[in-house]
Amino acid sequence: MERQKEQAFREKPSGMKLFRGLLLLGILFVVIDGALPQLQMLLLGGRVIIGLLPLKVFMAISLIGFALYRPRKQQEVLTVVSLAFAGYLLVDILHLWLGLELPAIDLFGGYWVYYSSFLLVFLAGCSALEISEKGIIRFLIFLFFICAAVGIAQYLTGRTLLPTRSSDGSFTVGAVGFLGVNRVFSLFIFPGTFGIFCVFMTGLFLSMPVRGMRFAGWIVLAALASAVCYTTLIRSCYLELIATVFSVAVLRMRPRSLFAPLLPVAGILLGLAVIAKNLLFGAVAGSGVTDSSSFIARLLEWRYYADVAFSGSFVNMMFGEGIVQSERVATGSSVAPVDNIFLSYPLHIGVVGLLLVLAFYVVIWLDLLAKVKRLNRPIDIAVAALWSSTLCLGLYSIDIPAVATYLLLTYISYPREPSSVKEAFIEEGIPVSVTG
Repeated sequence: MERQKEQAFREKPSGMKLFRGLLLLGILFVVIDGALPQLQMLLLGGRVIIGLLPLKVFMAISLIGFALYRPRKQQEVLTVVSLAFAGYLLVDILHLWLGLELPAIDLFGGYWVYYSSFLLVFLAGCSALEISEKGIIRFLIFLFFICAAVGIAQYLTGRTLLPTRSSDGSFTVGAVGFLGVNRVFSLFIFPGTFGIFCVFMTGLFLSMPVRGMRFAGWIVLAALASAVCYTTLIRSCYLELIATVFSVAVLRMRPRSLFAPLLPVAGILLGLAVIAKNLLFGAVAGSGVTDSSSFIARLLEWRYYADVAFSGSFVNMMFGEGIVQSERVATGSSVAPVDNIFLSYPLHIGVVGLLLVLAFYVVIWLDLLAKVKRLNRPIDIAVAALWSSTLCLGLYSIDIPAVATYLLLTYISYPREPSSVKEAFIEEGIPVSVTG
């Protein structure tokens, strides 16, 4: 029976192919988060009917079903940390709802924006989907060319070219204006998420196999992705780009070195070095991305919200104030321009929540590193390199949920590891008796 089930799965019936294709399409729409709304506005006269919420719900239900149908043995530490994190969120919502009397709709909205990607990553890790890595890479390259073309056109014309708000107000492109110019956002909701996509594609191109002149083409594409990243004018993405390229180099050449596990620390040090430079030598007024005078305003924001997070009652410091940095799910004073994960998570779910987020980050990082050491696939190297730079990005941004969606690309394509010698024989087509 076990062998027949395995053989039937590997034959990939049309229904299974369709399911995998729809799931991959959903993941790509979540990664390129403005594509589906822009497509709907084009076809429906400016209206957006299907947002990311129902798309993520479909993905979660699909992953649960597949995890039950063909489970993958998950690392015990990752499972424990994920369940502890989920349990804490369920308990903490009582503190925020009953203790602080925050609106339930804001609480659930904030939870969904901040933590739904973590849930999807855990579910994907429990499912042995084994979607073709080559197929995923081909789709990503195709979509990169489209996004890059739109982004370059926006940069050269100085115009958005695409609508930044739906007619019904359910969709809005954020943070477009910067020092009198339009930031490039391509097919994304924020210029920052477009920058993250360009950083990831740079890492992916640099992770491709070295084979004669073909590698020169990958270098050219990596340079193009880096150049398009520049057009976003998101300086935190520039730092992430530097950290990601460095991580790709280490993971390609020395993945088993003692330094490889410390790559996230190197990223944090890069981010702290920029902060130290502005503190020691002062912010410099200029034009465009060379203007660092906004650092002073950012520093004042950090100081204010640090007081909010750590100077209140002990209970609120440990379990959070429920402050969410998202205009889509919060109203009034609860919208905070924090732009720092080491403040935004304590503000939302407290110091305990921050520690659990960091624990989740570490166990995912170690899992990715183990996958790179085992198979050294380009998609694993690129995702691991991007994830290693996330804490550097997190010093200036709260985009960890956006980065976490890229983890899905590794987990949905990673080969299933046999749970026993018998299963290994079955996967290799070696006859096994019913009695074992």
